[in-house]
Amino acid sequence: MSPDTLTVWWDQHRVGTLWRGTDSRLMGFEYDETWQANGVAISNSLPLRQRTWQPDTLTAHHWLGNLLPEEQARTAMMLIT
Repeated sequence: MSPDTLTVWWDQHRVGTLWRGTDSRLMGFEYDETWQANGVAISNSLPLRQRTWQPDTLTAHHWLGNLLPEEQARTAMMLIT
């Protein structure tokens, strides 16, 4: 994974990792192994039966991108982790 990652939490439980692809624009997502075994899907678009969505598929990018702030605020958020 790239150094541009963001850990996704639900309450105090690690859900997975969001990361920027090599183009520094598109996002991918991977469920944490424990969450995948015991949690719930965060979206119908991101079912638990699959663990990873690469940036180039755009599935995670479209869904999670709508939850995050735009451009500069998103970049600042990525730099904090």
